[in-house]
Amino acid sequence: MITRYNTGFFMAYKLKICPIPINQNNTYMKIKSISVLKQIAGVLLLLVAFSTNVKAQDKMAGSAKLITDNMKTQFALSDAQYKTMYITNLDFLNQLKALKKSGAAKNEKALKLKTLDQARDVKVKAILTPQQFAVYQAKKKENKEKLKAYVKKRKAEKKAAKK
Repeated sequence: MITRYNTGFFMAYKLKICPIPINQNNTYMKIKSISVLKQIAGVLLLLVAFSTNVKAQDKMAGSAKLITDNMKTQFALSDAQYKTMYITNLDFLNQLKALKKSGAAKNEKALKLKTLDQARDVKVKAILTPQQFAVYQAKKKENKEKLKAYVKKRKAEKKAAKK
């Protein structure tokens, strides 16, 4: 909206983003624009919060799909196994996210993670054949050893960097 101001000799024009009416003395009239702006800001804040929540859910679904796709190639999953494994992985990732956001101590989180992992193994064992589950356990053990080696290496690097 373009507003015209009469400044005497010159006519001044100003582009107004948020139109506020001007009275005859060329002064701004007081309007409850602050409360309107607060309402608009609140709505925008809710929209941003909702969109980030949707993005987080999409990210979790994408992660579950990647994990399940990897499992499909490693264990030769059937279509029915793939669908149930995807649901299991998505549920597990959501539980991990909730655990990460919880304010529990490290020891409590570790115990809860162990129980979540055991519950996931029970579900996976029900989905996979005995041969597939044996390969799953071997891969899981291999990944656990790789993680321990990585953590040990990182701790050694941090110690060397402090000195």
